[in-house]
Amino acid sequence: MLIKYIESEKLLPHELTDSNQVKNVLQSLSTEKILKNAVVVDRDTNLILDGHHRYAALKKLWVKYIPTIPVDYHSDNIVLGFWKEWFTDTKSDIISKAKSGFLYPIKTTKHSFNMSTEINLDL
Repeated sequence: MLIKYIESEKLLPHELTDSNQVKNVLQSLSTEKILKNAVVVDRDTNLILDGHHRYAALKKLWVKYIPTIPVDYHSDNIVLGFWKEWFTDTKSDIISKAKSGFLYPIKTTKHSFNMSTEINLDL
């Protein structure tokens, strides 16, 4: 998977964050000096699919370029689910609402990534 650094202001969150969780990420970054996972984003819209708390913590640290893994959100390899059963929005609904500034409550969406992380080095 390719890591792409995207300007923080160009990323599009769709969920609110928990300030305690953001503090935990900040503490981990301060202690370990390592971001263990890049933020997963839709390659076309920069919608954040996974990593809202990492994104929020990095913004608090004034990091201008966020390490991301761009993916095709509309691919069948990315499955949209919800932590709350009564939500039934589609991927397109989520993108539209995020673009309009609407943020879902914390832990509303659940994205599953059915993708291989194997890298063929062909040595």
